[in-house]
Amino acid sequence: MKRNNLVIRSRSTVGQKLPDDWGKKSDDFLTFCKQIIVENNFTEDLIFNMDEVPISFDIPPTRTVDVQGASSIPINTTGNERTSFTVVLCCAANGLKLPPIIFKRKTLVSHFAQVLLVVQFNES
Repeated sequence: MKRNNLVIRSRSTVGQKLPDDWGKKSDDFLTFCKQIIVENNFTEDLIFNMDEVPISFDIPPTRTVDVQGASSIPINTTGNERTSFTVVLCCAANGLKLPPIIFKRKTLVSHFAQVLLVVQFNES
């Protein structure tokens, strides 16, 4: 690569910085949750954690090879990097995992039909 004046380039991203008091906020939230659990006699089978995450149909690479000193680094994609679906995952404190739920599309994606998943379609 050196002989051809090529280098590996990374796309740059912007991240969020954690607040200075993130540890205290985390501890306070955990204390609050434990207090609610004790006050209401919640058992582990009644405590759930649910999260939804968008997943892109096209995830372009973050690195490419280009000429050293290039000011613009193009990365070819399929054009669907903004098209995504949402996966909802949920588990109980006792270890029970609920089936994933996938939604966003109006039509069934063929490879999802072969897996044991709950799929919901939106009209909007």
